[in-house]
Amino acid sequence: MLWFMSQPATPAAAAKAEERNIENGADLLKLFTGSYVEHGKVLPMPLDNARAAVAVAHAHGQLAFAHESNAQGVRVAMDSGVDVLAHAADTAEDVDETMLRAIVAKHIALIPTLKMFRTTVTMSPTYLDPIYAQIRRFHELGGDLMFGTDAGYMTEVGKAGDLKVLDGDPTDNPKEFASVRYTIRNGIVIWRRP
Repeated sequence: MLWFMSQPATPAAAAKAEERNIENGADLLKLFTGSYVEHGKVLPMPLDNARAAVAVAHAHGQLAFAHESNAQGVRVAMDSGVDVLAHAADTAEDVDETMLRAIVAKHIALIPTLKMFRTTVTMSPTYLDPIYAQIRRFHELGGDLMFGTDAGYMTEVGKAGDLKVLDGDPTDNPKEFASVRYTIRNGIVIWRRP
């Protein structure tokens, strides 16, 4: 597994790893800016390494996603210039109002990934409620929420969908996320651009 997930020791190595990923057909960059290394312990990615990888992704017109896990991981993600947080920080206690406002101000989108937390971690309210509160407040502050998950093994067949239909491909231009053609809620078109 470590062969597939490079762990570069320097910014130059991080940039080289991202160039290699792009050469091998990667469509986007996903950094583990905060990774659990043991139960309850998150190791943040070195900021300079994250910045170098994001710079390469952006130079190639690709989006950069971050798996952040906690407030330290969120800081690395924000300061490195990522475009999307792949899920809410599940060690949520240090993700405060100031941090959420900073994420919104930097126009970083968030994929809540709530089903993954409920399904693969625990259904305990003690764990889930702070995550829900974080996402709720991010949304109240005007943050952009995106549909999706970084866990492709879960489906929701038969559920009514909420989604946005975009005019263009955000992998070509991240501003396409703001170019909405339709908004669908519970399987019904509720907004259509004139």
